[in-house]
Amino acid sequence: MNTFTLEARKCRRRKIWVMPLLILGFQLLWTLWTTGRMDGKDLRDGWAFVIIGTQMLNCLTMPVLAAVTASRVWDMEHKGQTLKLLKTLTPSSGIFHGKLLYGYLWMFLCGFLQTLVIAAAGKFQGFYGPVPGRQLAYALLVCSGVNLIIYLIYQILSMMYANQLISLTAGLLGAFIGFLSNLFPKSLGLLIPWGYYSRLSSVAVSYDLEAVTAHYAFIPIPWKDWIPAVILLVILYPAGRILLRKKEV
Repeated sequence: MNTFTLEARKCRRRKIWVMPLLILGFQLLWTLWTTGRMDGKDLRDGWAFVIIGTQMLNCLTMPVLAAVTASRVWDMEHKGQTLKLLKTLTPSSGIFHGKLLYGYLWMFLCGFLQTLVIAAAGKFQGFYGPVPGRQLAYALLVCSGVNLIIYLIYQILSMMYANQLISLTAGLLGAFIGFLSNLFPKSLGLLIPWGYYSRLSSVAVSYDLEAVTAHYAFIPIPWKDWIPAVILLVILYPAGRILLRKKEV
């Protein structure tokens, strides 16, 4: 907790909150715009539509947020060349955990507030039925779990390379690949971590090509699809700690 407090103090003037705020604002505008003219059948599918739509947007926005946040957290150590000093005062694992916890906190808050936006927008627009608490809780679990994986990727990149353009470019590339992966077969999509936001969804989409319409419905939670994500997390977490410990400063 001491390293977390240290990170919070060091980053308090770096305005890390700006990017999460922009993403939440963008999502709110998207939700109001896409649901503003709903009626009839659209309102019956409203909850499932907004959840899967938000998850697909996360494929595009969350990798960028992770890259920007990790870059802001690690950039000061590279510019000030303070990592060597930190290592003399704190074990490498403490540094890694402190920065991981602080950066991920912003990712989690963004996902949590995102869930509240979905609930508020659904009630405001008059979606049929009560707020689907179980489905929203699972959507938050997906967002939070995948955020941790994605943030670990960009924390490692920002930690290893002083040039933060590498991490930021990787963030943009990950966003593009993640969003594009929604067009891939499911078996291939599960190999692309940036697309997990929608691939792990509990919403199914079916298309009526003749009527040019789509139907959105909740399905049983696909727990088995989490296996690649868990494997990746198990690999990334110790790899990041080892790389920091062996990093020359």
